[in-house]
Amino acid sequence: MRFGYIGLGNMGGAIAKRMILKHDIIVFDLSDKLMEDFSKLGAVPATSIADVGGSADVIFLCLPTSNEVRDVILGQSGLLSSMKSGVICDMTTGDPVLTRKIAEKMPTNITLIDAPVSGGPGGATAGTLAIMVGGLDNAVGLAMPALEAVSPNIFRTGDVGTAQVMKLANNMLNATNRLATFEAL
Repeated sequence: MRFGYIGLGNMGGAIAKRMILKHDIIVFDLSDKLMEDFSKLGAVPATSIADVGGSADVIFLCLPTSNEVRDVILGQSGLLSSMKSGVICDMTTGDPVLTRKIAEKMPTNITLIDAPVSGGPGGATAGTLAIMVGGLDNAVGLAMPALEAVSPNIFRTGDVGTAQVMKLANNMLNATNRLATFEAL
């Protein structure tokens, strides 16, 4: 099984570095510098998003918002332009409604799952992230070897989009606790 990773910024890059320790991956990012850095780590640099789609069985995304996720998957030269089958695993902290809408547009041989994380780049580097995963069991099973290379803290949440909901609830609780702490101080 070949894994792909798109989005090698602070969070995605730290996650992809954990995956490289145990798996061969093909990567893509808009930054030539990041592509060069990951090539030196042993990743195969892709020439485009479509190149990743045509080369990997399970593709992970970590992008700024769900809008970029939509464009990377459904855009003119996006993943669906070259993928024949497989799984797309969205690790972006995103919009659960848009995530479900994107999932509905997948052809029958391609499945979208969501797997946002909590713990920041430091947690990714240390291998201690909490990974919330929503989607069909068989698709999650295909992504699991790469997710387990990132962290042992993996929590199934249900159908696609439920992991995004859990991540948003986690963020809300974190912000509420911080605010209460600041008020107490």
